[in-house]
Amino acid sequence: MKSIVPMIMMVVLAISGGCGSSVEKEAVKRAKECWNLTQIGGSTYLCEITVETHPSGYFAVGTRASKTVFELRNSKVEVSPVSLTEADRLNGVEWGGRVHLAAGAFRRYSPQPYYGGEPDKTWSDWKSPAQLDKGGVMLREMRYADNLSVRKIKGEWEVVRSFATGELLDTHPPDITFKQVEASDLPK
Repeated sequence: MKSIVPMIMMVVLAISGGCGSSVEKEAVKRAKECWNLTQIGGSTYLCEITVETHPSGYFAVGTRASKTVFELRNSKVEVSPVSLTEADRLNGVEWGGRVHLAAGAFRRYSPQPYYGGEPDKTWSDWKSPAQLDKGGVMLREMRYADNLSVRKIKGEWEVVRSFATGELLDTHPPDITFKQVEASDLPK
């Protein structure tokens, strides 16, 4: 009888959607709004706009402005709450965490140079994490995954692009934004 109780609890959690509280669901909603995800058929599309940056002490090389469209297959969004510190709570942070977007496979189209590369004339070949997880190194060029740091502060939501670390405020400079994908963004 004792062994059946944990099993019943797991079934109840699975049925009730125990994978996320209402605040986590709101964090995912806010992240999806930031990414401007577009669903067409079985694909999710995302368009990154990179502003021109110049070399600094933080980044060894600057980047040229570009627009890159990603087509994602079997994409998933996951949320990872971060433990708040006493300072966070004193500063009015009610909730904080990371929202992660990953794809089982992706391809990209960049009509403008992508991080210093050549402009694309058509879609790249499809890539998947299984092909790329060699030697524990996954290059940005070789995969699609993105993280947003999401916080609720004094009733207001804040969403910023972030590194994939456990720190709540470990964010990228604001050099990348997202826009809704339109037909004109796709290759002919």
